[in-house]
Amino acid sequence: KGRPKGKGKGFDDKFLRTEQGKIVSFLARNANSGFITPDNGQADVFFDISDIVDQGNAVVGDRVEYDLMERRNGKCHAGRIKLNPPPLPPTPVVRKSNPRPVEDGGPRSLRPGGGVKTSLRPGGLRPGT
Repeated sequence: KGRPKGKGKGFDDKFLRTEQGKIVSFLARNANSGFITPDNGQADVFFDISDIVDQGNAVVGDRVEYDLMERRNGKCHAGRIKLNPPPLPPTPVVRKSNPRPVEDGGPRSLRPGGGVKTSLRPGGLRPGT
């Protein structure tokens, strides 16, 4: 019953990604676990104090870097927590190029005449306009 012998805590957990955030609370009845609010605005992530790899005491408000892990039951938690990490490099923004070539019409600014349409009919303006 329970876990197979010889398997420690976290052996079945799946690594999802590395994130950064801030410790926002410890559980009142047990100061050995708490929650981290991720910088990306997602839901708070549970952590256990034994998953902190740095020496030192974690307190509410500390910045942390952690691996987001998923258990077999689908719940996520923080693992391999580092205190006061340097900021992660920004994610590059990928801009899509215009998929339509100019020969197929393309954007108006690339059409001959700069996309300016004229509403003049052959023969010029009508009288009274």
